[in-house]
Amino acid sequence: MKSIPVDEVVRLAEYFVGLDWPLSREQGYAACEALGWPGTSDRGLFVTPYGLKHLDKASVIVARGGDDVTQVKFWLTDVVRDFSAERDDFMNDFFSLCVQEFRGLWGKGKVKLSKEDQEAQWGTLNGCHIILRNGWKAVNFRLYSPYYTAVLRSLGDL
Repeated sequence: MKSIPVDEVVRLAEYFVGLDWPLSREQGYAACEALGWPGTSDRGLFVTPYGLKHLDKASVIVARGGDDVTQVKFWLTDVVRDFSAERDDFMNDFFSLCVQEFRGLWGKGKVKLSKEDQEAQWGTLNGCHIILRNGWKAVNFRLYSPYYTAVLRSLGDL
């Protein structure tokens, strides 16, 4: 089982949070390309260079009918569909290390635990919202733009 190194996860999180929000579609795409992540189409998919199994792409998601980036998301580990204690331990350990590092950047945050997943969330000073999710088959990273964060909060979804 493979993951992006935790220090690289931290670097990527800081990079995306530190962008000059709001971002247009072109700026969001350029931000991924600046990391050396080539685009695969005009749909906002970018190949990450970490050699992860099954889901080696990042997504830049733009609002429907608009041009502003609402989300950036990507996988941090291989996708491992077959249940095993080794898989669960690997995903839990990796998730826990990332949570520890993110707490150093953005404070305690909120952590939710269930049988289906583990999820940790942080709000950042510039209004972004970060979600780190361990779905046991894989761990992923999601960032909501400041604007999209405000929309979700107004709807009671955050």
